[in-house]
Amino acid sequence: MWQEVLFWVSVVVYLLLLINTVLVLVLENRQPAKTVVWLFIVWLLPIIGFILFYFFGQDFRREWKLRHNAAKTYRAFVQQYLHGSKPVEISQKYAPLATALESHYGMPLQYAKETKLFDNGDDFFKALLHDISLARHHIHIETYLIEDDSVGRMFIDALTEKASNGIEVRLLYDDVGNWNVSESFYKKLKAAGGIVEASQPVRFPRLTRKVNYRNHRKIAIVDGLVGYIGGMNFAERYASRNGELWNDLHLRLCGDIVASLQSVFLWDWSLTPHRTDIRQDYFPATEDNASVHLPCQIMSSSPFSDCPSILFLQTWLFHNAKRCIYIQTPYFLPSDSILQALQTAAFTGVDIRIMVPMTPDSRVMKWANESYFTDVLKAGVKLYRYQGGFLHTKMVMVDNEIASVGSSNMDFRSYENNFEANAIVYDKGMAEKLCQKFENDMQACEQLSLDTWQDRPVWHRLKESTVRIFSPLL
Repeated sequence: MWQEVLFWVSVVVYLLLLINTVLVLVLENRQPAKTVVWLFIVWLLPIIGFILFYFFGQDFRREWKLRHNAAKTYRAFVQQYLHGSKPVEISQKYAPLATALESHYGMPLQYAKETKLFDNGDDFFKALLHDISLARHHIHIETYLIEDDSVGRMFIDALTEKASNGIEVRLLYDDVGNWNVSESFYKKLKAAGGIVEASQPVRFPRLTRKVNYRNHRKIAIVDGLVGYIGGMNFAERYASRNGELWNDLHLRLCGDIVASLQSVFLWDWSLTPHRTDIRQDYFPATEDNASVHLPCQIMSSSPFSDCPSILFLQTWLFHNAKRCIYIQTPYFLPSDSILQALQTAAFTGVDIRIMVPMTPDSRVMKWANESYFTDVLKAGVKLYRYQGGFLHTKMVMVDNEIASVGSSNMDFRSYENNFEANAIVYDKGMAEKLCQKFENDMQACEQLSLDTWQDRPVWHRLKESTVRIFSPLL
């Protein structure tokens, strides 16, 4: 008798959980694709599905927005420091984009009086370490991860030395990104007076319900005069080792634009227990004696934004491209709007080239990437798979006129769930440098043809199609 009672109690509990989950999914007005995927999971996997939804599927944007809304006044105060010393001129073609980005996201168009592009970790690490050695007031670093290896320790040592000499040092890293790094790793930096904080900290990180919302930004500011933004973290694998190249990009910027990078850092830092007061000396005046001025904007995004800013930026660029679009990304999981914009541009004769790694860092991501290959190849997009190492570069270049370099991948997680930061450079010279980099990297690529791709085995297609169902959650 009791077995029958237990059975029916279990059925009732299951149905109540199912109804509750369905109501939550429907009332949150998520993207239909995500809603369908989660409904599929909880229906197909009654117990495991509920566990997965509880830890990874719930939308905590409203809860976390309360914290971010409380800091709006703080952010508004920072905005007064962002305008440059002179009006910025760009092509009328991109003026509506620049105006929209400033009016909706608060990041003005500013000049960079000096830029340097790094396409490997060795050169980037040397340059940043040199700037750190010259710091006289403060060093602000925000990164997804800093590993306890030779590279990570090298930077901790450099920061510790500056902190011991009275320089303000602040290091912000992502909590989940540094699961495997012990707190003792930062001990000597903290002892020297440096302040180290975890961004978006969580308890029991391997079972957290908030694992989705990660700080993926990679920026650094030295004395408010020099800034870095790009895709490189602090770890050995970002440097060249044993002939294998970690293909990536990072930008060094000087001039008014550094104030925007400072704003992004201070905004994120304001959400930590060590929130600091805004001071004028974090935004020093820059001398306007440079011979070259590059118009730039810093595009930051977060899961709490009213709309996915980087997604909108790329969609606008692709719809307005006239000649060419070059894309390098480790993960190619485009949203419907991005995919349709690329297909439309290709149909109208725009030369579109997309480069992805031959082997991403997981089999699931490889299958997810490949599930979109047929869509773009049929439209006439040229697709290249990089074989010279791991392609971690996140770059978009359009019409040899405008380019975006930063931390954002071309996937759902970067568009909707992560804190990201990209630099948009309205400059033909920089665009042409990135075009040249792309063409050089093509020498280490296999170009994939539609005929060859369509001849792949049926079991290969089945894996891709299965993983694609879950791509909105990857």
